[in-house]
Amino acid sequence: MSHRLLTTNTFNKNIKGLFPNQKSALDAALKKIANEPTLGEVKKGDLAGVLVYKFKSLDQQCLVAYEI
Repeated sequence: MSHRLLTTNTFNKNIKGLFPNQKSALDAALKKIANEPTLGEVKKGDLAGVLVYKFKSLDQQCLVAYEI
């Protein structure tokens, strides 16, 4: 089951600055999140309710924070 992803204006502006291979890595990560929303690690404290998914792009670890 796939879910609909909603993005913020800031997220959309930052995507424009990525290289094509970085965009493809991000797209793959977002597809995984859409197919399985509980994939990320749940944060605690002030960030309660936020999940973080880690993925690699250009040999660098990247994080996507999201809410369900």
